[in-house]
Amino acid sequence: MKEMRKEIRNLYRGPDRAYAALDFTGVGHITEQGFLDSMISKRLQSTKGYSFEDIKDFFFSTNVFSGGGMNFDSFKKTFFPHLY
Repeated sequence: MKEMRKEIRNLYRGPDRAYAALDFTGVGHITEQGFLDSMISKRLQSTKGYSFEDIKDFFFSTNVFSGGGMNFDSFKKTFFPHLY
């Protein structure tokens, strides 16, 4: 989790830009598949050595996408807790 937060912060610098990059269609929530297809997921796989399954297991264990999607408040609370 800490490494994922660090990658998101390094790529986007803030929750608004990060959320906008992940919710590029403007539907108001981020889907799990959208997150897995994002640059964050690709960077975690290439630089940190995490696999696609590791990231999916993390989402399953933390129950982040339990309601079908993640809205801005839960995104900010999960990945930018120091700003919430």
